[in-house]
Amino acid sequence: MKRLLLTILFLTAPTVAMTAEMLIENARVFDGRQVLPDVHAVLVVGDKIAAMGPDAINEFTSGTRIDAAGAYLLPGLIDMHTHLMFSPGLVASRDSWDSFVLGGVATQHMQEMFLQRGFTSVRDIGGASTGLSRAVRAGLLEGPRIWSAGAALSGTSGHADADVLTQASGTKGKMHTDGQLATVDGRAEVLNAVRTNFRRGAAFIKVMASGGVATELDPLESLGFTVAEMEAAVEAASDYGSYVAAHAYDDAAVNRALDAGVKSIEHGFLMSEKTVKRMAKEGAYFSWQAFASIVLFADVDSVPNFSEVSKAKARKIYANAEKVLGWLRKYDVKVVGGSDLFSMPIIERVLDDVAVKQKYFSPIESLRMHTSTAGELLALSGPKNPYIEAPVGVLEPGAWADLLLVRGELLDDLDVLLDVDNVRLIVKNGQVYKSL
Repeated sequence: MKRLLLTILFLTAPTVAMTAEMLIENARVFDGRQVLPDVHAVLVVGDKIAAMGPDAINEFTSGTRIDAAGAYLLPGLIDMHTHLMFSPGLVASRDSWDSFVLGGVATQHMQEMFLQRGFTSVRDIGGASTGLSRAVRAGLLEGPRIWSAGAALSGTSGHADADVLTQASGTKGKMHTDGQLATVDGRAEVLNAVRTNFRRGAAFIKVMASGGVATELDPLESLGFTVAEMEAAVEAASDYGSYVAAHAYDDAAVNRALDAGVKSIEHGFLMSEKTVKRMAKEGAYFSWQAFASIVLFADVDSVPNFSEVSKAKARKIYANAEKVLGWLRKYDVKVVGGSDLFSMPIIERVLDDVAVKQKYFSPIESLRMHTSTAGELLALSGPKNPYIEAPVGVLEPGAWADLLLVRGELLDDLDVLLDVDNVRLIVKNGQVYKSL
């Protein structure tokens, strides 16, 4: 077949497009782990990366040829802690909007706030998003790849108990009947909830091991589950080849979760150095919500819909966050990044969650949190991984063709990402979703 000689600087198609082959050359390639000094070309065939370096150029036959002109080529970003189905806010989602509206808003946000900003994958850490995940995979909706936990689990009066105060004991409120949250007590109820989530399409399980900020009746230091209850969740998840992530803030909650076999700690900003050291030793992942803990919580009075109780909790987290970050780096804990942002207009700051990390880690370390390290954690879903056929978060032959082309000195300053015009090309699954 005659080799196509057309070379273009950047694509101009305004809508999703897919070509049989796409060659991107003259790029600075960050493969999710490091910049590859001798690799400047990547070949995409269909929905996978087919070849890199000289092989990419030699194997290209026909299709789209892109001259990156020295821009950075990197894997699509991964947000590891979001809640697509809580977009109007937790209380509004419970009291003001039905599930149809919540799904519509989630669809808009996952397209405009994530995919169009370079996030080709997200881990939904609690909410009725298993249907969204299946719909994206089936091609019914456009959006990032979604690894959904399904309903987040807690005991009665825990962080996932969002029932109104007058809810009768033993009955379930709207957030539970809609599959957004699950209040469960005892081994049998935990096993049932875990298995129900997996039946609905969950990739992993989320438990609330402590209290949280957004809710009022659960102090941060409260313990949401016994060890036995969390062990039941871990046992059931392991039976499906998957894992459990735990919302946990202080030593008691984090250590109880680790005792039970939890693999991922979400938040954790009230931990001591001893507990951080244990996480490193046991290979647990730490999921860091940088923008919320460092930026939003520095001025909690500006956070929309926060009660005085929530503001007090946020101040406590902010006061300890920087110490925990220092220990995470000292002991080389495996860190991933997630925004935890869902309410407008805060969700528009999802890229800030990536950029702010460079205050404490180097730009390349921060990018790893949102690419290769995130991909490693997503792979722990095992056979429940909805995209098990190939890895994400890396540029290598055989990986899913999720990639960004970013103009500017990205590895000197991640603030380059905050000007969305610098993100010149967004490709997910071999399809072009943005091109300038």
